[in-house]
Amino acid sequence: MERTPTWLKEPKDNWPERPSSHKKTLHNCVPCKISRAKCDKQIDAPLPAEGLTTCKPFDITGVDFAGSVYVRGTNSPKKSHIVLFTLSTIRALYIELVSDLTTDRFLMAFRKFVGRRGLQHTIYADNVTTSQATEK
Repeated sequence: MERTPTWLKEPKDNWPERPSSHKKTLHNCVPCKISRAKCDKQIDAPLPAEGLTTCKPFDITGVDFAGSVYVRGTNSPKKSHIVLFTLSTIRALYIELVSDLTTDRFLMAFRKFVGRRGLQHTIYADNVTTSQATEK
């Protein structure tokens, strides 16, 4: 079913006589609005140079924490957190579960990641107090 008024399909010479009704109809006509819409050009964000170079899959890694989750144990659910290791060259995720946001727990998760995947060339992390404490 088409929404365009039938008189719009005819040549302009055969249109009805009332110009104000034409403007109102054209203004409310959805296909007309779509055909008159101007397309803006999308601006692409610059890609980091590390993501464009060829290297091993786990050489460039980003680290971030995800929100708290509740893990069912034997007695009651315990609050835990997720550490996300994002791999920039192959767009993969390595997920690790930690019991809290302390530096010790983060270092344990990081050592486990390095033990499985090897030492990384570049690691990006946000300015969380946990990552700042690991630099010391």
